[in-house]
Amino acid sequence: MTDELAYLSISEGAALIAAKKLSPLEWTRSCLARIEALDGQLHAFITLTADLALESARDAEQEIMKGGVRGPLHGVPFG
Repeated sequence: MTDELAYLSISEGAALIAAKKLSPLEWTRSCLARIEALDGQLHAFITLTADLALESARDAEQEIMKGGVRGPLHGVPFG
């Protein structure tokens, strides 16, 4: 499913996270892998904070699993 994650819309991914069918950490890792694969050609990012993104995704996942959802975009990676 990792390659497919790059093509999820925000609403699709958010719904999967809310249903606990998708891990915010897994989605973030997929996004970072796609950035790594393509940014050498696209130069779309000035500063990539991968460690911070992974830490935030890990925190969001733990909160969501405990029922602490902050809103519909909680756990959705963005750049």
